[in-house]
Amino acid sequence: MDSDGEDKPEYIKDLINTMKNNPNKIIFADRTKRSESLMFRLFYFLYKLLFRTLTGSRISFGNFCLIPNDLLGRIVTISDIWNHFSSGVIHSQLPYMSIPTERGSRILGRQKMQYSSLILHGLSSISVYIDIVGIRVIIFSILLMLPALAGVVIAFSLRLFTNLASQGWATTLSIGLTTIFMLSGIISLLVVFFILSYRTQKHFLPKRDYIDCKLDFSVLK
Repeated sequence: MDSDGEDKPEYIKDLINTMKNNPNKIIFADRTKRSESLMFRLFYFLYKLLFRTLTGSRISFGNFCLIPNDLLGRIVTISDIWNHFSSGVIHSQLPYMSIPTERGSRILGRQKMQYSSLILHGLSSISVYIDIVGIRVIIFSILLMLPALAGVVIAFSLRLFTNLASQGWATTLSIGLTTIFMLSGIISLLVVFFILSYRTQKHFLPKRDYIDCKLDFSVLK
């Protein structure tokens, strides 16, 4: 949980009681009531919609959770949690559930994350699903390529075999559709190469690599 007061400590008891009935699940605190501005809530709604569209999964909670000891050893071997914890847990298909909670008031200071940081944080959660997102982008690109190709064929057919097309109309339309076809193909190839490159990279493994990121607390003394 965060220590800024926005995760209410009183919900710890609810998390524990829920885990007693679900001992083999990670229990997340789902913020069902938020106190941010209307603009923030609008962007958050759009983020959840985009996440659902691109990944096929739902997300409505952050880091505040209770992890059973039996699953902790598996979580620290998931490289995705270094990028975005809750999204990494969802993507790992470990068993989890959530309980409704309300957002608490910040103890001191103001929220430091600006909209640019929040957008980056949201994109980080989606990037965990790079394989699924990549496949969906490729499918979408192919769905653009097929009608574009069909449009070019139809345009030239109308120009060559009928008098329905005015002079220059078929050429202009064909150039536009060919551009869409080529761009969609390029996007598909770039996504394929990016996914293949990503799979060959060495990723951060919390259980193994945490030692490289330990803070030197002696400087705080």
